[in-house]
Amino acid sequence: WSNDDHTVRADDYTKSSVRYWLENSFLSEAFSVLELSKVEETAINNKKYGSEEAYEQSEDKAFLLSYDDVTNEAYGFTGSGSEEDLNRKLAATDYAKIQGVITETDVESTRWTLRTSHENGMASAVYSSGNADSGVNIYSATGGIVPAMVINPEKSITRAEKGDLDLDGKVNSGDALIMLKHAVGLEEIKEDLKLSADINNDGKINSADALFVLRYSVDMIGGFGYFPNI
Repeated sequence: WSNDDHTVRADDYTKSSVRYWLENSFLSEAFSVLELSKVEETAINNKKYGSEEAYEQSEDKAFLLSYDDVTNEAYGFTGSGSEEDLNRKLAATDYAKIQGVITETDVESTRWTLRTSHENGMASAVYSSGNADSGVNIYSATGGIVPAMVINPEKSITRAEKGDLDLDGKVNSGDALIMLKHAVGLEEIKEDLKLSADINNDGKINSADALFVLRYSVDMIGGFGYFPNI
């Protein structure tokens, strides 16, 4: 169980600490605001291993793969979890090794945990051989995880439009206000948007940049390719 009241099972992915970490720390630390806007929230089926019984469905941007995913031939895997599938064999990154992930020295691959509940309260896992039919203790921290996401192919990942700090597709007084708040220390502009906020490319974000945005928003200037005296 995951709590003292015995109301949350330890193999319930929807209530797990790894899911919370993926949806919060991982996403915010690994991706910019602009990059995250391209990641789709996906309906996650939390069916148990070898059964139609399932925990509640969740809606996630980052998630662990399921047993059904790693035995899906459409994804390039073999349809049987008992086979030693080369495409399921993954090497641990240097970061994972620092975190304590153990690898098989002769093959350099590691075990990685799936979100699917296995038998006897364990979690399903892919072992270093590429076999996916076995479970692993929920509390084991010597294997890796493989975060998965769904990217909308219709949304290209590009740098934010110059001046569009709230990422609403427009450059207007709202963006100018964000610049002014940043200039006086009321609101810090995120690091990945600072290049977009520095309209005149002088290395600073201040009232001069906000004024360019305001002039642009009322058609006093046609763009940010030139910088008249202000």
